[in-house]
Amino acid sequence: MPLTPLIALTINLLDLQGNQIGSVGNPALVEIALANYGPTLPRIAGTGNLGKIGPTAQKLLYEGVPIVVDLWGNDVITPAGTYYVITIFDDQLNLLQSGAYVFDGTINADLSTLPQSFPSAASTVMGAEVTLQPSATPTFNCGLVNGPVEFYLLLTENVTASTLLPNFAGQIVLFRLVQDATGGWTFAWPTNVQNASVIHSAAGSTTAQAFFVAGNGNAYPLGPATYS
Repeated sequence: MPLTPLIALTINLLDLQGNQIGSVGNPALVEIALANYGPTLPRIAGTGNLGKIGPTAQKLLYEGVPIVVDLWGNDVITPAGTYYVITIFDDQLNLLQSGAYVFDGTINADLSTLPQSFPSAASTVMGAEVTLQPSATPTFNCGLVNGPVEFYLLLTENVTASTLLPNFAGQIVLFRLVQDATGGWTFAWPTNVQNASVIHSAAGSTTAQAFFVAGNGNAYPLGPATYS
């Protein structure tokens, strides 16, 4: 088997009535990201080779016609394979669906019925920091790390809406929000983050607050925010 076997995923989006989600006038957006192993797959023992991955986190337009996406797996990850987090948004970036999947070979997937797979909490990735690109509508995808995760976001504009995609119940999620040299930017917490503190507005300041993800998908504070 080659080091990086190609996986061709045909995405077909149907609602519960069997109707297509998305059209040319109102496209849905599909985001695919590798889960559980960070930005690269494990190094092959005794070599300098790393498994190739693709695509990186990106939003693909879905206009009511099935689309084909080439993914890369890795035959050193056994037996479960490579987890991909697939998230579907409407044309206003409202979250419609999110789940983790494992693919092998070529598959024509209707994501409205395809069984989801959930990475085990017993991962070699015990915790990691994820740096987000500055955005007015950031998505905090906990599925990128199968353990405690810290999200770092530099505020360069007002965050008008944000989304938290939890991975598993019991996950610890830390937000580290930093004002740029201008400062004064506001931050809208995700709707499933409960009782969050107000962020510090001073230029160059940092607001950090940790949360515990409950079984209902909500994140509850482990304590008040700290400021520096």
